[in-house]
Amino acid sequence: MRRARSHGVARLDGEAHPLGPGSTLVLPPGVRFSLAARGPEPLEAVVCLPVGGQALLHAGGEPFTPPWAR
Repeated sequence: MRRARSHGVARLDGEAHPLGPGSTLVLPPGVRFSLAARGPEPLEAVVCLPVGGQALLHAGGEPFTPPWAR
């Protein structure tokens, strides 16, 4: 059985950018963005962050270091 490939959309400053297999999204520090699946399949992504890098889940949230940046 062939596995479906995930597709998604990144939103930066209100502008939608489609993502699919092989897409790359590079963001400078401090850029607000969101990622979401497009369609019924879950979005699968590889995320890279420098050691000690921090993230926010929402505006006003507490910064945290994701497990993959430790």
